[in-house]
Amino acid sequence: MNTLKQVAKVIWVLSMLASIGVIAYLAGLGMRLLPNPNGFWS
Repeated sequence: MNTLKQVAKVIWVLSMLASIGVIAYLAGLGMRLLPNPNGFWS
């Protein structure tokens, strides 16, 4: 039972990291597609 809990924990952590990576990737993609905010201020 302990190994099952450890495997579930590892899968949960990996899924969390994967979702964070996807969000970061989409955010970076959106930043590239949108005009640079710094351009408005300079």
